[in-house]
Amino acid sequence: MQAVMPNTRLARTLNWVELAGSKLPHPFTLFFYLVLLTIGLSALFAWLDVSSLHPISGQQIQVRSLVSGAGLEWFVTHFTDNITRFAPFGLVIVMAIGIGFAEQVGCIFAALRLMVTRVPKATLGYAMAFTGIMGNIASDAAFIIIPPLAALVFLAAGRHPLAGFISAFTGAAGGFSANLLIGGNDVLLAGITNEALLSVSDQLQVSPVSNWYFLIVSVFLLTLAGGLVTDYLIEPRLGRYQQAQQQDALEPLSERERKGLRYVLYASLAFWGLITALVVPEASPLRNPDTGGLVPSPFMSGLVTIIFFYFIVIGLVYGFTVGTLASEADIPVILNKATQVVIPFIVLTLVIAQFIYMFNWTNLGAILAIKGAELLKLSGLSAFPLLVALILLVAVLNLFLGSASAKWSLLAPVLIPMFAFLDISPSVVQMAYRIGDSATNPISPLFPYLPIMLSFIAKYKEDAHVGTLFAMALPYSIAFLLLWIAQLGLWMLLDLPLGPDAASFSISLFQK
Repeated sequence: MQAVMPNTRLARTLNWVELAGSKLPHPFTLFFYLVLLTIGLSALFAWLDVSSLHPISGQQIQVRSLVSGAGLEWFVTHFTDNITRFAPFGLVIVMAIGIGFAEQVGCIFAALRLMVTRVPKATLGYAMAFTGIMGNIASDAAFIIIPPLAALVFLAAGRHPLAGFISAFTGAAGGFSANLLIGGNDVLLAGITNEALLSVSDQLQVSPVSNWYFLIVSVFLLTLAGGLVTDYLIEPRLGRYQQAQQQDALEPLSERERKGLRYVLYASLAFWGLITALVVPEASPLRNPDTGGLVPSPFMSGLVTIIFFYFIVIGLVYGFTVGTLASEADIPVILNKATQVVIPFIVLTLVIAQFIYMFNWTNLGAILAIKGAELLKLSGLSAFPLLVALILLVAVLNLFLGSASAKWSLLAPVLIPMFAFLDISPSVVQMAYRIGDSATNPISPLFPYLPIMLSFIAKYKEDAHVGTLFAMALPYSIAFLLLWIAQLGLWMLLDLPLGPDAASFSISLFQK
């Protein structure tokens, strides 16, 4: 029998978080209220003539009112576009259909049953945290692919599926910056940093690998922290899953299922072999047309499409082999079943997309970010406390502004020059930003994938609500934030390089 977390102060705190979260309205209602609040605030602050100086152009950014002729015109002409261009909209639908198809025909669960017979149950929490962290190389696709699969892994192993889900989700969301590989986010943020550096000196530059050493170590530290939180805090609090007893003794795979998985292996090797053959040549259309590299490139941009077709291929191979697909007429039937999980998300997108684009159009988000950076500048703190203040500021801003690149585009032109004149390297400032921007992703009420995450956990807890997710995710966010701050402090104390081209925390550019 699995132990249950005793009635400690932490347990009572998490119970309070879940109870408080349960008082929040349904996400649809919550975002509808936020739309109304945005309309009201835009009108009020526009009437008060609230503005801020743009750090790049030097122009005044003024709040634009939605209660105006221009606001009404923007709303009625952009309502549909706001939905269709909402980035998670197409991604969620495509990935849910692809993974759902492979799951409905039985392929995924059979593979997981085979896997859990060979992976010690005690290591699953760490394995799922690591998989989530590494999965962010696929950017937002990691949130759709990995957490539901992690839940199935735990379920098949006789452990609580929500423990697996939250371990992978917080790894992907809270550890979003960490990775052993260089990804598109590294390239994007470095480019924004370099633009901000032009106002300081043309001698300073950062590259996509400027934070690489720090992030490599972060992967293992966050994996350890995620596994410990899962095993000693989350799963004991969740208790024994009601259906876990049915999963304790896994039935061995039948010969037909083993045959299906063998064919899936052959199909996987052929599929990824073909993708590799298409990517390797320097003249490949999937490579960057200017640099010939893979980051960024059409390959990285189209990774979701490639993964979608991979799940479709293995689903077809497995389904026709084991008989869950009798003919091609069964394919649309299975696809229809796979779409059921995304229907709630489609409905919620109606209000989520409107709120996000309304908030951006009014300039409320831009002014909020700029004012926050100015407060840091006026604080008078020394280097490390100032960096910690920056991390905490970004962590709070992340609860309201989701896009990492959008926030950095607004903050970098203020923060990079400010820290540069304190002789603190821009790669350090960028890393501090990334810590704050990642750690609170799992507990942000405006996280774009929150509704689809709730639909996933509802499969295992019918009365799940926002508070359920936040109570599970909060210990991870706190642990990641504190651990990352401690790691940054140690790096500064020992003056270790953050990456191959970041030799020192002090840039010594303005010293006399």
